[in-house]
Amino acid sequence: MYAVGLRSRKHCPCCVLVVTPDPAVADWASQPIPVGPGCTFAPLVVRPEAIPKLTDELDAKRMPELAVLSTVAHAQGPPHLAARIARSALAACTALDQERAVVYSDVALAALSAAARKELEQMTIPEGYVFQSDVARLNQARGKAEGKAEDVLRVLAARNVAVTDEQRDRILACRDLEQLERWLVRAVTATSATDVFDP
Repeated sequence: MYAVGLRSRKHCPCCVLVVTPDPAVADWASQPIPVGPGCTFAPLVVRPEAIPKLTDELDAKRMPELAVLSTVAHAQGPPHLAARIARSALAACTALDQERAVVYSDVALAALSAAARKELEQMTIPEGYVFQSDVARLNQARGKAEGKAEDVLRVLAARNVAVTDEQRDRILACRDLEQLERWLVRAVTATSATDVFDP
């Protein structure tokens, strides 16, 4: 619909471009769509592996959009590499107008895994940095909760406390930081996973 509508309005060749950091989405989007006899439609798909890992700050400043896209595409990779790419993107944002800088910075930071965000915080994020957009703040909170949930599971694993799939899912699904903190404290002395959940 996008392509046909644009072709009709502009009277020129056009395409739909799909840029995704998710290989499964790239596979799905790459499948040709049969429109009718003699006609199929296929978007152009940019896969994560086609997006360069932009770690050089000078390159990032020359191409800030690519720097942010590089961060999103590789945000779930090795944490140290993802943090280096994000640091370059943030450096590129310093030369932009405030509105773009805020949006680009938030997009880059929100894409990072909890582990990559910790790496980045040790590198460059100023203490007390506050995400500007609602979406980024939500993603930041989600990242903190995911990190805390993983801490609960790590403590239980280190103490050889068995955790069922249902209990693991419950811990990982929790987004209440105070609840997760209570579970973490209980995990230190728990003799069974049930002890973590019981008051």
